[in-house]
Amino acid sequence: MTLSTGQLAQLEERNAELELQYSTVVKQNLELQQAERELRDNLLTFVSRKELQDVQEKLRKSEQDRIELKLEKDRLQEVSDIAQEQVRNLELWKLSQEYQLDYMRRQILELQSTSDERSIIVKLNHELLSSRLSESSAHKKVQQLQNEISKLLSQNLRQEVKLDEKDQALSHVRGQLISRCRSLHQVIQDLRRHYSGAMPLSTQDRMSMSLRRLGEERREAINRLHGAEKLAHEAVTAKEEMELKVKSLQELKTALESDDSQKQLVEWHNNNTELRLKELKSRHQVLLLESRVRQAEERLRRQEEHIAVLEQEQISSERSREQAQLMWERTQSELYKQLADYENQQHKFAVETQKQALVPEPDEAHAEATNPSMEQLRQAMSLVSTQSQSLLKYEAELAQMRGKVASLTAEIEEKDRLLFSRDTLLAEMKVQLNSNEQKTAEQPSSYVKHVAEEKRVEEDLTEKLALKATIDSLQNIVKQKEDTIGRFQQLLKEGRDEHSQAAARLQEELRSLQTALNNSQQSYTRLKSKLCHPSPDKKPIQSIVDQYVCQIQGLEDEVAELHTSMGNLSNQLHSYRQEADRWRNLAEDRLKNVAELHKRLTFLESSLFNFSLE
Repeated sequence: MTLSTGQLAQLEERNAELELQYSTVVKQNLELQQAERELRDNLLTFVSRKELQDVQEKLRKSEQDRIELKLEKDRLQEVSDIAQEQVRNLELWKLSQEYQLDYMRRQILELQSTSDERSIIVKLNHELLSSRLSESSAHKKVQQLQNEISKLLSQNLRQEVKLDEKDQALSHVRGQLISRCRSLHQVIQDLRRHYSGAMPLSTQDRMSMSLRRLGEERREAINRLHGAEKLAHEAVTAKEEMELKVKSLQELKTALESDDSQKQLVEWHNNNTELRLKELKSRHQVLLLESRVRQAEERLRRQEEHIAVLEQEQISSERSREQAQLMWERTQSELYKQLADYENQQHKFAVETQKQALVPEPDEAHAEATNPSMEQLRQAMSLVSTQSQSLLKYEAELAQMRGKVASLTAEIEEKDRLLFSRDTLLAEMKVQLNSNEQKTAEQPSSYVKHVAEEKRVEEDLTEKLALKATIDSLQNIVKQKEDTIGRFQQLLKEGRDEHSQAAARLQEELRSLQTALNNSQQSYTRLKSKLCHPSPDKKPIQSIVDQYVCQIQGLEDEVAELHTSMGNLSNQLHSYRQEADRWRNLAEDRLKNVAELHKRLTFLESSLFNFSLE
């Protein structure tokens, strides 16, 4: 006893140490998770060393350009001051010349005013001079307007340069954001792979507390049940002891009345009574312990089988859900990459068009070519969103199935308790029947036969009741499985319809792209034939040739983009078909399993029904 108490104290100390170590490990894990969260937050504002060096190099170059422009501005300011001074001097000299010219005109008019013809000539000369002056003023205005136009053009060019710089900065920022989103998406995928199937600490603590509480409640219930069984057993044994004592007293009374050796009879009677009581107690205890052991083993076996089945189903469902989630994330990352490649191609095309500054017809052709690709990208994103919605719906169905499994486990536990109570009742009835057999051992054989017949009738009745309860439970299980089969068939039908619609839509897109490609190839061959075989009555013009060359380049770009988009769409269609086949195979396997289970249940029900009829 002292050794067991010492071992118990050591185990309690070891348990306390383990709990302390567990709490420290939990705290360290929480601190590490907090540090990891802070590092992930810092990744959002992370700037690479290469980008920092590029920015510093640009800043240094811009500083040098600013200093050079400042020196150039000072030099040009001096030149402009000198030129303005010269212009003012020239205007003053011109004004003095005009005054002298007016003075000479007056003198000429005074000298030539003697005849009418000379006065007319003078007037004409005066008008000619005035027209020349007005022409010079108009020429000045034209020069001023040309200068203003040149200034506005230079400002427009500077604004265009600034706009190009802003566009480049915007594209750079967009690329940085896309790369950051991609890195964060990769981090999320890594964390999901790392923590897939893991449980949060709070949930684990709550689950451990609930399991501990349920274990304590179960132990208390088992203790109460054992106490009740013990009380019932003691009552039954006390009853049988009293019956044996009464019987022994009656035998003693008859022996005392018939024989003279009273003391020997009393001793013999006492010894016989004690032996019978001990035998009865030991027999009852053995029967009770055997029934408890059988019930416990049966219950443990059923629970272990049920737990293994539920764990297997949960693991398979979790694995399928994780695979679907990873597949969806992989497709989303591929779409992000395609979007980034498309934006890079669009940016390169915009830069090339700005460098070449060609006619706007190829731009229109490129815009017409990019619109279908954007439409395809939108459709792909919408398809991904519909798949994510279907995945969420499947997860909701999985949660409902888990709830149903939990309810079924609760029902099974309740039925186990009922079966346990029935087993205890049957054990008590067997004990009573054994006692009745002992009582009626000395009675006639007809009474023994009657008791045996009653016992057999009671056993048949209990077996029929148990079989009826089992048949009812199996019928309920069959109904639930049929409902589950119907739900799975509906889900399979919806998935097939959805995948067929997606495949039809992708095939329609492929057909439209094929027709557009054929049209573009026809137009390309037509233009090429026109260029190779020009008409003899028209002379070749360089502008028309340049325009045709631009159109050919635009059509070649459009054909290349259509080829790439067709390849991407064919790859997407292949992946969607593979996914649809996988879901179809999974659903067929589930339906096969459910059908096999249904067959087994029907066979078991028929066998039980035949057994009950027999």
